[in-house]
Amino acid sequence: MPYSNLEGDLKLNGNDTIVFRKGFGDLRMRFGINLIGSEALSLSEFKQYQQKTIVGFSLVVTAPTGQYNDTQMVNIGTNRWGFKPEIGVSHRFKRFYAEAYSGIWFYTDNNEFLVNQTKEQEPVFSIQGHLNYYIKPFFWIGLNANWFRGGDTLVEGVPLGTLLNNWRVGLTASLHVAPQHSFQLQGNTGAFSVSGYDYNSISLAYQFVFFTNPK
Repeated sequence: MPYSNLEGDLKLNGNDTIVFRKGFGDLRMRFGINLIGSEALSLSEFKQYQQKTIVGFSLVVTAPTGQYNDTQMVNIGTNRWGFKPEIGVSHRFKRFYAEAYSGIWFYTDNNEFLVNQTKEQEPVFSIQGHLNYYIKPFFWIGLNANWFRGGDTLVEGVPLGTLLNNWRVGLTASLHVAPQHSFQLQGNTGAFSVSGYDYNSISLAYQFVFFTNPK
């Protein structure tokens, strides 16, 4: 559940407008399972595990929990559900890990856009790749890239011309501070953008990994 502080400027009806928003965004949950390459492991088995090739499937779900005001055009929350089935492959080359994922976002309608209008978004196809390098057992860095295509937005059935078609690149650094705790610092930027997602971002995340069978 992210917390965001948003500031931006735009031209609305010919007038320059500055926008400030802060609050919690939409809750995001991921359910995943390995299909090939690794069974479920205990903590002691996980420490000794040497990865080769893994193929997995995941489902990402976003819930409309974020801050949303139906009288505002720009919001942190989206007031809709999102679902992304995705398949991924990961392979280890000594200290390098190469990963590739492909999935499609599907969205429900926002029926409270600007009070009582219906806002729809077509599915968004995405491909992403990661190349990670382990410097030490508890510290790694990664180079990331992704491509988005689709997602045309309609309000009351009228297209807004917001088709997504762009590449983004970024860097990630992850530090494990304890066996089940880690911090990740990530930054990304638009590398090529025909429309949409042309912004820069930086984020800091805390991760806790738990095992149902810790023995």
